[in-house]
Amino acid sequence: MKTYAVIVIAILVMFAGVNAAFAAGENVAPVDVQPAPAPEPAPAPAPEPEPAPAPAPAPEPAPAPAPAPAPAPEGAPVPLPSATDLVNILKGANEDDAKRAMDALVAKGEEAIQPLLDLQASGDAAGAPRATETLKRIGCVDGVYVVAKLFHKDFEPYETIGIQFYFRNFTKNTVTVLNPVLPTDPEKSFDLGWQLTLKSSDGKQMNTVDMNENAGAAQTNAVDFITLQPAGTPGDTYMDVMHAQALFGFERLELDTYTIEAKYYCKPDFSADVKKRNDLKLENFFDKEAVSPTMTYKVIIPGMVELPADKVAQIKKNIEDLGSSDYQTWTDAEKALVDAGPSALPLLKEAVKTTSDPQIRYKSEQLIARIVKPVEEKVTYIGIRMDVMSENAVTIQDVMPESPAARAGLMAGDVVVKLNDFPLRGDTVQRVGFLRKYIQSHREGDKLELTVQRGGGEKKISLELARIPKAVFGQP
Repeated sequence: MKTYAVIVIAILVMFAGVNAAFAAGENVAPVDVQPAPAPEPAPAPAPEPEPAPAPAPAPEPAPAPAPAPAPAPEGAPVPLPSATDLVNILKGANEDDAKRAMDALVAKGEEAIQPLLDLQASGDAAGAPRATETLKRIGCVDGVYVVAKLFHKDFEPYETIGIQFYFRNFTKNTVTVLNPVLPTDPEKSFDLGWQLTLKSSDGKQMNTVDMNENAGAAQTNAVDFITLQPAGTPGDTYMDVMHAQALFGFERLELDTYTIEAKYYCKPDFSADVKKRNDLKLENFFDKEAVSPTMTYKVIIPGMVELPADKVAQIKKNIEDLGSSDYQTWTDAEKALVDAGPSALPLLKEAVKTTSDPQIRYKSEQLIARIVKPVEEKVTYIGIRMDVMSENAVTIQDVMPESPAARAGLMAGDVVVKLNDFPLRGDTVQRVGFLRKYIQSHREGDKLELTVQRGGGEKKISLELARIPKAVFGQP
């Protein structure tokens, strides 16, 4: 019995040692224990010791910090904060931050108006006055947004320059504004509400047009006004287009950078007189002054590039040779300048202004016309002929083969009701005139969308504008 007891105790001690080794984290080789012969009944063994508590699990590693965003490439435009974020800055005490935020909100334009109106209405001591000032700079006064803007920032000399007069009502009431286009002749004439000034890069005032100069209440009728419906309802927005050439009376402009300053206003005596006219039924007549952000554009020639010094010197020598009495010399110079193309234009223009040689001046003017003239020969179009006899509708009478309209799927008999989701308004003459001016004010490659009525339903058709020789041009 003593022998068996010793064996059992030895086995228990051995297992206890193994357990202790594992608890201590030691590497212990596995033990192969052969079962002993069944012993005689023995007294119950002592209770095994409780197992050591399992070690606490190692904490999970902290997640690696998110990599910092890659810096924007040098020279890449930095996106502006949202209008809401910028408006919140106007509530702060820092004047420099507020000024920068106001400039950024002006750059956002129409997008910033509603958040600014909300801040203005809040009465915030710092923010409300700043909101009012920013709205005024954008062209929004008393909740009415009145702005004149260009479709593009650069033009070829003979391209049609379109000025868009745009109105939007942000108030909850119906508002009446002055109509900038004279309905009886929407192609060329203008009516009320605006004063525009054209200036060259040196600040020289080239022309001023005051639509209100001859305004008289006695001659005014309902078509001289536009009704804007309350904000968020159909008809809360209106726009029309004028050609700058018609407004300012020029056929083409020299290569330069120009500005157009635009202001909507109404003469006080005219306003007082029309308000007395019960037949006009003017609702909330908007006769406040609203100054539109200045429009800037550049007249350019495609292909005009900056030349290296040696090329500049050669062109100057060619211009000097235009004054030669030797036929071969000045004809070779002419050919070289024509071959130089648009890049020679700045130097030719300079020669016209500065030379004292009448022959150089005359030939330089001729060369400028030869280089620039090809631009004059084409106009923007989509390729439809419109029926001006249909009542208050723009009905397509014919579609030109191989035109943008034909490729897009427009068909004779389609009735155009919207342009870029903007409903056409007025009588047929006004609608046709507006559509024509809008198309001609854009350029090749620009896209627009027409909504037409066809077969009892409406269909949206997207087009890409093209150019066509002026000789075959009839309608857009």
